[in-house]
Amino acid sequence: MLENRSSKRDTSALRRTIVVFAKHPTPGTVKTRLIPQLGAEQAAELHRHFLEATLGCVSGVSNAEIILAVSPDDASFADLLATQDRPPTIAAQGRGDLGQRLARVLGRCFEGGSERVVAVGCDCPMMESADIETAFDLLDDHEVVIGPAVDGGYYLLGLGEPAPTLFEGIEWSSSAVAAQTRERARAAGLGTAELVGRRDVDTHEDLVALADELNERGGDGRLESLRRFIARIRT
Repeated sequence: MLENRSSKRDTSALRRTIVVFAKHPTPGTVKTRLIPQLGAEQAAELHRHFLEATLGCVSGVSNAEIILAVSPDDASFADLLATQDRPPTIAAQGRGDLGQRLARVLGRCFEGGSERVVAVGCDCPMMESADIETAFDLLDDHEVVIGPAVDGGYYLLGLGEPAPTLFEGIEWSSSAVAAQTRERARAAGLGTAELVGRRDVDTHEDLVALADELNERGGDGRLESLRRFIARIRT
């Protein structure tokens, strides 16, 4: 049953955690659908820029612990994290499909004392700190918050309590991920709220659309390095 948690206690003091799920930018293992157009090296560099943009986004959220959940488990992100004003805590994703890894890492956050957990990937560089702040606010009155991606997945998932059933039986990497997650939440009796839809960047079409968005937006220092890189690889 959906309850209004804010009527029971001051939610501003709750322990908040943001988990960034990140693959190491190793050529040939990331942004594989863009390799035919960009090559393995440039695809990996694009992924690195996405990761930097995402870390810049989450670091703009106040009063939240930041965890970087890495894959492979033994990958080193030291060179990338050396430039971060708020270096995250490193955690291993572990084995299994995405659902198993999400359930494992988010479950450990709650076991460690977190009371609000927001998980994000690194494929949505246009995500803003305000999206994450809104997700935390919505978790005061809902158990689940979904940031839907235009391809049918999600770029953000927020939880106010452990919910491992959300990750069971999902057709990962398909256009059904968000819809199936909503159904799992309904079946479990969990109240759900949604953020504005945003674009995950996985294909060349997505990259072209992102370039247009970046050019139209302008003035965002967090994304300037990414904008210049995309402009260079498209020339």
